[in-house]
Amino acid sequence: MKKQLMMKCNDENYLIEENGGCVFSISKIDLIFDTLSFYNGFFKNVDEYIVIDFKLSDALQHDNVGKYIYNWIDKIFKEIGDSINQNRTPIYEVSYKNIVISKQIKYFSQTSVCAGDGDYSLDADTTCEMIPCSNDHADFAVKIKGDSMAPKIKDNDVILIQNVQQLNHDDIGVFYYNGDLICKRFNQIDNQLEPLNSAFTSIKVTEDILIQGKYLETYSTEEN
Repeated sequence: MKKQLMMKCNDENYLIEENGGCVFSISKIDLIFDTLSFYNGFFKNVDEYIVIDFKLSDALQHDNVGKYIYNWIDKIFKEIGDSINQNRTPIYEVSYKNIVISKQIKYFSQTSVCAGDGDYSLDADTTCEMIPCSNDHADFAVKIKGDSMAPKIKDNDVILIQNVQQLNHDDIGVFYYNGDLICKRFNQIDNQLEPLNSAFTSIKVTEDILIQGKYLETYSTEEN
């Protein structure tokens, strides 16, 4: 849920409006802050992740007292929101794409997948962070190091991976090979893992090679 709020004022009060209606006010004279009314006005009966888009009206841009109260209330919004959102699934809005990012996935930002000679690995203890993702099939993201999959996947690209047990012919995947994590195209006919860059060599598929996932797409940093 996203609430769009605007702070305004009249002769007697500083007001917070939602959809043109006043949902909370503070008297200019005594500056009484009613904590219960504040909570009931914005957070009561809200059982989903909530984002407060709180703005200051143009009329208050040069009102020092109003700006002080605005900053104070904005901090309260953030503190209460952080507290009640802890165990809720976030929703991220990306207006320029007109999509809603509805989940987060693990991004192994400290470990890169090799698209070269192979000297990187990934395990359950590897440091990761959470990033927003609009691809419903993606399970995690990793960074590519090397040019063996160029021009489709370039050095330093972050790619989205789906956890799968099998790959089809010509699928690009991430594999464990000789203790390293590599990115290659699966050639089912010749039973080998191939680079897209002809300057690199193919790898014969053996029982020691384990599929870690299927490449879906390159992650756009604009989503983050």
